[in-house]
Amino acid sequence: MQYVSRYPLRGIREATTDRQLALLDTAAAVLRDDDRVLAAWLAGSLAVGRGDPFSDVDVHCCVEDSAAAELSGEGWKEILGRITPTVMAVAFPPPSIGGYSLTPDWVHVDLLFQPRSGFEPAKLDGYRRLFDKTGELVLQAESPAAPIEGERYFPAATVEWFFYMFGKLVAVVGRNEPVLGMLGAVTIRDTCLVPLFCAERGVRRGGGAKRLRPFLSAEQHALLEGLPPFAPTLDSVIDSELALAQIFVPRGRALAAATGAHWPGALETATVRHVERAIGVPVVIPEHAP
Repeated sequence: MQYVSRYPLRGIREATTDRQLALLDTAAAVLRDDDRVLAAWLAGSLAVGRGDPFSDVDVHCCVEDSAAAELSGEGWKEILGRITPTVMAVAFPPPSIGGYSLTPDWVHVDLLFQPRSGFEPAKLDGYRRLFDKTGELVLQAESPAAPIEGERYFPAATVEWFFYMFGKLVAVVGRNEPVLGMLGAVTIRDTCLVPLFCAERGVRRGGGAKRLRPFLSAEQHALLEGLPPFAPTLDSVIDSELALAQIFVPRGRALAAATGAHWPGALETATVRHVERAIGVPVVIPEHAP
């Protein structure tokens, strides 16, 4: 991995997964010694060969039903405390049992517990077994991750959301809110254009909120990197959203045609006219995708 920065980035360049793996070994030992824990497995990128020095440690457990109540709420933190000291530990909302935490050297640890009565081994996917005291819960030593790419599809809800957000440019400009406009442009990029790119490749992205590169092609990345820089001015916000529209709309049309899906032409026309009236210049949408 190559980094270009004016900062030394020594910690980045020298980083390894040693801290995560050491913590995982400790977690497995602590959990194995706890009579309430029947099985444990590692999930996430570290479990399926896609981990790196910045990956979270995602540990899941199956426990006796009788332990569920005492581990609920803040109860799971007692086990976490035997695994590692933390500077933050936050419980997931019910009905989940467990939560996420940070160690003093900033390793992110997720620790989750499932009662045996509600546990379905067949639904496990993308994991590495740590142990199984019963021999009948985590049947495979590991389950590889599914391929990233599949059959392309048309994300209809994403397309509607794009036109809604693009039309809201008018309100942001009309109210002289360039700072909020920057947020709007980022939202269109991250919740509209990126999902459209994923759909083009047949990627149904799940998890990995801090990882994007594996899901997109080099050409798609280049388009994102070539977008105008955001600045807290109305002109910058307008430039940014127009640039996003010039990529999104023709590619969305092309994807709809390729997948036999309906393209919302009336919504496109109404939104483009709405923005044109507001900013006073034509919104030029290319016929073909860049």
